Amino acid sequence: MVSRFNEGLGAVVAFLLVLSVICFAIWALIFWKTPSADLSNATPTPTLAPTLVPTASPTPTVAPTQAPVEPDVSDVPTPTSEPTTAEVREIVVRAFEYAYDPGVIQVNAGETIQIRFENTGTMVHNLVIDDLAISSGNIEPDGSTVFQVKIPVNDKSEYTYYCSQDDHRALGMEGRINVVQP
Repeated sequence: MVSRFNEGLGAVVAFLLVLSVICFAIWALIFWKTPSADLSNATPTPTLAPTLVPTASPTPTVAPTQAPVEPDVSDVPTPTSEPTTAEVREIVVRAFEYAYDPGVIQVNAGETIQIRFENTGTMVHNLVIDDLAISSGNIEPDGSTVFQVKIPVNDKSEYTYYCSQDDHRALGMEGRINVVQP
């Protein structure tokens, strides 16, 4: 009787051992992912452009025998004021998981702004403004980029910016640019 019990117990133990191995294999296939080479977000490595080096020395020119003539400056207009350079305002936009800071930016129509886009999150993020055909490109965590945006003078009073990564926009990763018209 005991030997029959031991045979049955041995079969049960063997069955449970095989079942455990099968369950572990299924779990490993589902949850244990090995890193794969995802090149869709890869940053290209910059390469140096070839530099042209002249192979011959320039030929010296013969000096003129006449004295140089001074230009007549009497008809050159004198500027009435100092030339002005358009100031470009820098705005820092920080991205983190499913939000931007600031969420609202106020600009004037016709203004050019420089956006310093910093990814302070733990995931890849970007900043896309469809109506202005602008995309920052994908920025890795702790990375940043700088780009300029020219706000057109038109009837539009608001532009939406968002993260196009996975479902980030659906999870609320959107911001607004409010435009003050002249």
